Amino acid sequence: VPGSVDPLKYQSAASVPSYAGPDSEMLTVKLRYKEPDGDVSKKMEVALVDSGGDRVSSDFRFASAVAMFGQLLRNSDFRGKATYDDVIALARRGLDDDPQGYRREFIRLVETVKNL
Repeated sequence: VPGSVDPLKYQSAASVPSYAGPDSEMLTVKLRYKEPDGDVSKKMEVALVDSGGDRVSSDFRFASAVAMFGQLLRNSDFRGKATYDDVIALARRGLDDDPQGYRREFIRLVETVKNL
């Protein structure tokens, strides 16, 4: 059906997402394509599963800490059970490459906000 969208897979339209835990699907990537001389589109679908491992880069950890901080500042429904201590701990794990000291300054900022 042209213009239709697949139904949500992980939540109902009115629910708020929550962390589902390790060994669960994190997201699904769906792609539709049509052969150059074809009339019917084909759908490819691949699920990304959280293996529970700790194989992410320090940049990813730090970016995640910044995003988590933003959710806390906005008091977002999507913040889950995150705390300022979680932000600080995650940001510290992302300090590998900080020649200008900006990441450490971010941690000091979060510590200041936590103590307000």
